[in-house]
Amino acid sequence: MLEKFFAGNPKLIMQWFSIFANGGGLDHKKGAKALSQFAFVNRDICWEELEWKGKHGQSPAVVATKPHYFLDLNVQRTVENFLDNVPEFWSSTEFAESLRDGDILFIDTKYFVEFFVGLMYKEDSRDVWEVISQFLMNESFSFLCNSLLITLGDRELFTVLELLHIYLSMNMEPVDFGNSSCWLEFALSRFNDCESFD
Repeated sequence: MLEKFFAGNPKLIMQWFSIFANGGGLDHKKGAKALSQFAFVNRDICWEELEWKGKHGQSPAVVATKPHYFLDLNVQRTVENFLDNVPEFWSSTEFAESLRDGDILFIDTKYFVEFFVGLMYKEDSRDVWEVISQFLMNESFSFLCNSLLITLGDRELFTVLELLHIYLSMNMEPVDFGNSSCWLEFALSRFNDCESFD
């Protein structure tokens, strides 16, 4: 999937893979760190795919002692080579580790939202809906309101209120009026067959 995300898009390649540190390999960031670690571990299958800005390439032994040489890597051409010739990189633990914190989603949020929505409507989408359910059940109501409800138009918000009403009607427990969050639940439980959002 992420091969398609990066393929043919130099801007995205540079955003994710070009942050090499001056001081050494431990300070490389995200994709740059994944690229350098994978290149060392798998140098027998991919070192020739590394493109350098200088007149000649660098050997693994030299770069191991001077990791700042990665600053001379032609990142765009290297990643394009990896896209064409090193499929192992895209399923490697090094690349997966660079994605773990989810920062990749902020590079092109629209792309990932559309991709995820597409997964939701595929035939075998049970796993996707399970992830959504877990997220919705584990997050606080206030976080969900701040993050999700403000993005909805009137019609979509009306639909959410209808669904919340159905859910609360099925799961209504005795109301503890000392708990301030119960007031919203109480109001939503009374939301029934309204004709307009107002």
